[in-house]
Amino acid sequence: MTLRSTRIWAAGALVALAALASLWPEPFRLDRAAVEAGEVWRLVTGHLVHATWAHFAFDVGIGCLLLCLLPLKRSLWLLPLFVGAVVLTLRQDLVWYDGLSGVLHAWTVLVALHVIRGGDRVERVFAGLLLLGVAGKAVIEAGLGISIFTASFDMGDVTVYEAH
Repeated sequence: MTLRSTRIWAAGALVALAALASLWPEPFRLDRAAVEAGEVWRLVTGHLVHATWAHFAFDVGIGCLLLCLLPLKRSLWLLPLFVGAVVLTLRQDLVWYDGLSGVLHAWTVLVALHVIRGGDRVERVFAGLLLLGVAGKAVIEAGLGISIFTASFDMGDVTVYEAH
């Protein structure tokens, strides 16, 4: 299987799994009480659940774009588990969480760091600017308490900007 076909299959799988989890969210949503009761798969599957179709289109569309453009490494598949655990740790008041944006932010940062370590000069400059943009976005969101790119969309619930 070629890299291109692998990326297409991965994007298709993301769309299908996120659609299924969004249509039937209860067993998949990242629910604190359920995770504490042993349902640890929710640390991963919670990122597939989306509250509205606008939320789904935004997150999954960007996810598919990143799957097609950014380097794929096996370690990236651990990001959902890591982001889920971090969100529950940072937000002790959080009862449940859903959405892919935290994973997408983490993936973008990891790829940019990878490029800074091994890319040519132009790639390193672009990756550095990307990191500054993500960091700036995080600072603005923390200050305002909203997600700046999706504030005007019906995302169905409060955005957990700490995941970004």
